[in-house]
Amino acid sequence: MHCRTRITVRELLAHTSGIALSSGRRHFADADDSPEALERAVRSLGSERPVHAPGEAFQYSNANYQVLGAIIEAVSGKSYAAYVEQEVFRPLGMSHSFADGRRAVVQGAAVGSRYWFGHPVPFPDAPSPRSLEPVGELYVSADDMGAYLSMLLEGGRHGSVRVLSEDATRALFVSAATRRNGGGYALGWFTEKDAVSFAVWHDGSTPNFHAHVALDLPTHRAFALFVNAETSLSDPPIRDLGFRIVSILRGERAEPVERSAVPLRLLALIVIAAVQLAGFATWVRRSRVKRPGVARASIAIAVHLAFAAGLLFWVPRLERATWRAILVFAPDAGWFLLANAGIAVIWACARAAALLR
Repeated sequence: MHCRTRITVRELLAHTSGIALSSGRRHFADADDSPEALERAVRSLGSERPVHAPGEAFQYSNANYQVLGAIIEAVSGKSYAAYVEQEVFRPLGMSHSFADGRRAVVQGAAVGSRYWFGHPVPFPDAPSPRSLEPVGELYVSADDMGAYLSMLLEGGRHGSVRVLSEDATRALFVSAATRRNGGGYALGWFTEKDAVSFAVWHDGSTPNFHAHVALDLPTHRAFALFVNAETSLSDPPIRDLGFRIVSILRGERAEPVERSAVPLRLLALIVIAAVQLAGFATWVRRSRVKRPGVARASIAIAVHLAFAAGLLFWVPRLERATWRAILVFAPDAGWFLLANAGIAVIWACARAAALLR
C-alpha cells in the first residue's frame, strides 16, 4: 500500500501533519539565540518519527508552526519576526506589537510571573527562544489586538487596509480536523461542534504569560484575555479564566475559579519527600544496631531505583516535555520531583554501602 509522506501547508496549519505533540515541546526552554535557531529546530525534526500519515488525524504540535515559520523565512528572505511586523502589524497600525521578544522587552513590555507554591513571582528572564517565535512569542498590546480581531471579523479588512482576501479569511474558520472531544480545528483556531456563540477560539501560554482569544463570527464580536502570569502543574488554574469569560458572554452562569490553599500536586510531592526523609532517618538509626538482610535490602534498593527512574524518565514522557522545560514552566513541582528522585537514589546507595560493609 502506498503511503503519502509529503506534508502540505494546509496540514501544518490544521495540525494534521503527523508531527507528534512531543516534537513541538523540545524547544520550550531553548537557549539558542542565533538567527539560525528556527532553521536548526526545523531541521532537527528530520530524526522524528511521525505518529500517523499526513492528513490522517489531528494532533496538536507546536512543531507544525515552527515549520510554517521556516517556510515564511525561506520564501520571503526575511526573518519570521521581521516579516510579521512588516506585513501584518504595520498595515494594521499595530505599533505596539512585536514578534521579537527582545525588542518587546526593550520597548517596555510587561513583566510576567510564574508561580512558586501558589504565589506569583516575577520572571523577567524567562526564555524567549527564537525557534519558538512562530509558535507563540508575539507581544501585542490590547489596542493592537483589537485592530487584529477587527480585521478578522471584517473579512480581512481593517478600515481601508486589506490584509487578507475575504475567501482566505473565511477559510481560517472552517474546521479541517476533528478533535477527540468532538470539536474541530480550523487553520489556527479551535472550533466547537455545537451552534454556540464564541465558538472560535484559541489560548496559549509561555512560562510567564497566558492569553485566550475567542470570536463570535455571526455577531461580529470578539474578546481577548491577557494575563501576565501563568501556572503549570499547580494552582491557581489561570487557564480556566478564558473559558469562564466565554460562559459569561454566552449568558451562562460562570463559577468562580477556585484554588486550594496549597496546590494539591505540590502538596503530594512535599509529603512524599517528607515521608522519604523520615524513612531514611529511621533506617539509618536501625542499621547501626541491626545488620540488614541481603534479600530484603536488595528488594528495597530495586524499589528506590525504580521510583527514581520513574520520576526522572517517565514524568517527562507523560508531560511530553524536557526536564529543562518542566523546570522553566513549573519550577516548584520540577525541583521537588528532582528532590524526591535524589532522596531515593541516596537511600539506595546507602543501603548498598551497608550491604558491602
